[in-house]
Amino acid sequence: RVTIAGETLNATGVLAEMTRLKQFASSDGEVVNGNYRPTLPSNKFNWLVQFLEERGLEPNGELSDDVRKVVVASQFTQLIKMWQEALNDKGIMAYALTGETKDRDRANMVDAFQRHDNVRVFLINTTAGGVSITLDAADDIILMDETWVPDDQIQVEDRVHRASNVTHQVDVWYVRTKDSIEESIAAATEGKAEANHIVLDAERGLKFAR
Repeated sequence: RVTIAGETLNATGVLAEMTRLKQFASSDGEVVNGNYRPTLPSNKFNWLVQFLEERGLEPNGELSDDVRKVVVASQFTQLIKMWQEALNDKGIMAYALTGETKDRDRANMVDAFQRHDNVRVFLINTTAGGVSITLDAADDIILMDETWVPDDQIQVEDRVHRASNVTHQVDVWYVRTKDSIEESIAAATEGKAEANHIVLDAERGLKFAR
């Protein structure tokens, strides 16, 4: 149980508590009708704005061929919507794809991002954007938070770094808040990913030997 601005917020169960701690690692927040809602300021949003500026996407700036395209992923739809609105307010136009996005809008946004240069930032929900879309026009992908399942993050990376497009360099960034639950998640998921690779490599080795 935590108290924010005089309001009490309860987490029923360990999983709910961990989810709440992950939300706290990404931004400030408030309690509305008993529900938590992220608010600015957001430590990760501040980092994102600086990151985009370093790649030529300055607030209200002109878009040139040198400006990179960036995909930003989070498992929290509320964060994605908040960051999209804040970017648009700064004059940095961004698409946002979540589980609430209609199929037609989803296809149009992906096509526009792939073919045109008027919008260089694409925010996606980790689960909603982890399959069935291709965003390999991007130069960078940023994972702002992680689930406990490493394959979720790998699937999102694969939306941008396509095996069929080996000539295109993609940089992958993981953003974690120091001294938060995200450090524990990173350690756990990296251990799982390493174990998965060992198993897969062993299977491939046996097939090769046979």
